[in-house]
Amino acid sequence: MLKRKNPGEKYARRALRKRANHDPSQKKRILLISLGTLVIIALALVWGNILKAESDQRRAEEEANAWLVDEDSVIPIPVDVPNHSAGYAQPGGKMHMSDILDYGAVTFDLGSTASPLPYHVELPEGSGMSIREGAPSLQSEVARFHKADLYVIGVFTVTSLGMADTTEKVLRQGQELALLTQFAETGIDNILLLGIPAGSDALDKVATGYLVNVKTALASFSPTPAVGMALYPSALEGSVAHPDGTSAYVGQMTPGRMLAACDYLALDLRQSGEQTEVLLKELQYAYLRYELRLLTSTETAHITQTAVDHGFSRIFEFGK
Repeated sequence: MLKRKNPGEKYARRALRKRANHDPSQKKRILLISLGTLVIIALALVWGNILKAESDQRRAEEEANAWLVDEDSVIPIPVDVPNHSAGYAQPGGKMHMSDILDYGAVTFDLGSTASPLPYHVELPEGSGMSIREGAPSLQSEVARFHKADLYVIGVFTVTSLGMADTTEKVLRQGQELALLTQFAETGIDNILLLGIPAGSDALDKVATGYLVNVKTALASFSPTPAVGMALYPSALEGSVAHPDGTSAYVGQMTPGRMLAACDYLALDLRQSGEQTEVLLKELQYAYLRYELRLLTSTETAHITQTAVDHGFSRIFEFGK
């Protein structure tokens, strides 16, 4: 039996579809689904760009052959000294500058008690020390570079610890301590000491004793200049070679001992020459662990450039 079509059925279905198309709740659901899809796509694109940027950065670092170990794997000994890089200034002259470093400090050569001093300070009567003819006032030079908003680092060479005669050694140490107090009176920010032997139990004991005496002599000045000590790479050696040619720092007592007696340490790279790359690779952990400064010179720009190229900073240029 044939079913007779309802002439109104077609219009009923059309009305139902029309009502569905104008249902506000359904349109809202569709809109929310569409927006959610767009948000997910946008987040995916953002996350993809972040991952790509990180990948590009890692690739760039690998291509640059950055040697520093992961900072998260090193627990540094806190050093309360500004992280400036420094250029060298001769007495009365301008600071040497290059495009290698971002300078925030300047180094002065304060000389030693073994020769006439390059800067004028008030020497104690009967001190046995002399000043180079025409030497500028250290206080005025410190003020000049402070006016240029630069942190001033005076580099002084200790000669007393290498003397064999006990009487002469004591006399020389007295001269050095008296001179260091004169430097502190000029308002200098930082004194870096060269020429202090270290690297063995006996040498470390003498060195820390000397540093304690220096810190004690300067403690009454306000502000008190920071006191640093320059170490040769041999005093920091503590690495072992792996079969693949890499090395790992396994520790050395000297830097920890010295850092307990002064404010910071500098690694003297001025004579490292072709060994610079080897040394920096071996001492990358020590560099982070002890927050080392690197000491180079204006004549060893290739050493400075090598350090900067491989991720090192806090570089003091000193001397010609």
